[in-house]
Amino acid sequence: MDTLNELPSAALSGVARVLVHGGRLTAKAAEELTLQAKDRKVSFVEALISSNTMTPGVLAHSLAHALSVPLLDLDAIDAQKSLAAF
Repeated sequence: MDTLNELPSAALSGVARVLVHGGRLTAKAAEELTLQAKDRKVSFVEALISSNTMTPGVLAHSLAHALSVPLLDLDAIDAQKSLAAF
C-alpha cells in the first residue's frame, strides 16, 4: 500500500496526504502513524515526530514546499541586530 489511491479517502489527515503525495512518506507508514496517533490521542504530527520518522525541520520544509509558502527559520534571525535597525 504505497499510494493514496489504495487508502480510503478519509483515512489520512491533510498533513499525511501532503507527505504521501510529495513522496516523503509511504501510504502504509502514514496509515500506521495515523492509527498510532489515534490510539495515543495525539495529533498526526506529534506521532510523526515522536516516532523519529521525520524531524521537525524536514516536516516544515516538506510542508512549505508542498503548499508553496515561504519558510521562515527563526533561528537564522539575530533578534538583537533586527531590533537595532529600528
